[in-house]
Amino acid sequence: MYLAVFGLQNAIDGGALSWRANRAWVAVAALTAAAAALRFVTLGHQSLWYDEGSTAYLVGLSPGRMLGAIPQSESTPPLFFLVTWVWVHVFGHGDAALRAIPALATTALVPVTFGVARRLADARVGVAAAALVAVNPMLVWYGQEARAYALLALFSAGALWCFVVALETPSRNVLAGWALISMLALATHYFAVFAWLPEAVWLLARHRRLAATWLASAAVAVVGLGLVALAAAQQGHGNPNWIGSIALGPRLGPAWGQFLFGFPGVSQLLLGLGALTATLLACALALRATDAERHAAAVGATIALAAVALPLVLAIVGLDYVLARNLIVAVVPLLIALAAPLASRGAGRLGIGALTVLLVAGVASSVAVFTNARLQRPAWRTVAAQLGAGIAGPRAIVIDRYHFALPLGHYLTNTWWMPARGARVEEVDVISSTWPARTACWWGAACNIPRSIPPRALGVPGFQLAGATVDGEFTITRFRATAPVALNPDELVGDGRGVTRNAVLLQPTKVGTPPPH
Repeated sequence: MYLAVFGLQNAIDGGALSWRANRAWVAVAALTAAAAALRFVTLGHQSLWYDEGSTAYLVGLSPGRMLGAIPQSESTPPLFFLVTWVWVHVFGHGDAALRAIPALATTALVPVTFGVARRLADARVGVAAAALVAVNPMLVWYGQEARAYALLALFSAGALWCFVVALETPSRNVLAGWALISMLALATHYFAVFAWLPEAVWLLARHRRLAATWLASAAVAVVGLGLVALAAAQQGHGNPNWIGSIALGPRLGPAWGQFLFGFPGVSQLLLGLGALTATLLACALALRATDAERHAAAVGATIALAAVALPLVLAIVGLDYVLARNLIVAVVPLLIALAAPLASRGAGRLGIGALTVLLVAGVASSVAVFTNARLQRPAWRTVAAQLGAGIAGPRAIVIDRYHFALPLGHYLTNTWWMPARGARVEEVDVISSTWPARTACWWGAACNIPRSIPPRALGVPGFQLAGATVDGEFTITRFRATAPVALNPDELVGDGRGVTRNAVLLQPTKVGTPPPH
């Protein structure tokens, strides 16, 4: 960050472009190292949450079983899971290994963003955009999550780089690269189409007489159409659209502030005002920018706005999947659109000051997450450690809602759902929330903690209260029997709705015992 700001200041004070290629790449190398530190130093600090638990489960299967399970359990294409499967079978199945691909992807975004912005404007704008990407809290967060969003952002940025080159030099190789990377993005996440579509329209309008432009666009379109069948199968196999059940305003309203500042435990209003101020300042400084700098801002803004507006149009007609993390394809072009006027030759110290504020806010937001447990993912690893090995016989573990059981089961050996027919257990452990509510969370992940369950185990003959353990956000209440008692899941759920709402895990204590199915 220091190299980036210092270099920009020297360029502006000198009244002329002072970045030579080697100096710019030194700054990019330093920013890439800083980005890697922000992501990798704390990569395994937080526990996996539900979505990551699903990833851990899938990549633990054979490739054939994994591909067969994805349509029934996921709502994205399989490329991320295939790449992660290869990675964890080389480097292990720990939390850091599961998140390594996203961390590498968002670290690689730094030089990729530099390449895009330098091609559009100059090296100074490139370094400024790369700096914003390096410390962007949303990219740091999803760079530490074992999901497809980081890889989507990288492939989309790579396609954007090829796109800006193809605008001026539409060679067959460049167009082929744009098509290939766009295909990889689509095979990672369906929302890649919203970044690809405006690029395709733009290229076809600019180079409509070139057959290579049409062939490249058609190739990507064919891959996209081929994925429609998979998307329909995923929706038809019981993957409900929970996103559409939430009002659009609370989902979309905070997105702009989250794109720039993350969610560091401050009010949504403050985040929104900060994002609005940065946007208005960038628009004002664009009047002082050169034609190349304004062009960079216009390209970035066009792609970013299209990537947000197109899913909004679909939401209006009933296909509503608008969520900040799905819109991550807009983050890199948005940051380029801001960096171009703020780092422009005419922006002066005002632009440098605004960039510095954004960079400091990004670092501060990531540090706040690392130091504040209430901004982190639920600490399922800690819960598993507190549960310990249990007693001599099998035990049941009761938790609110089935999806909380998935990451917990990841940390407990020989643990799976209790079968409907029940099992004989000697201990019942009930997991409840200690914190009444979270005042802040990151894009829904940290908000997902279980509510308190009124345990029915007291009413089950043969079980006695054996104590409770409170650790941070969770309370573990234990009930034990003097001899194994036959129980089924319906007897253990607290709200009487059965296992469709609450989950009951069964943990045999004999090492090597396979989980029941």
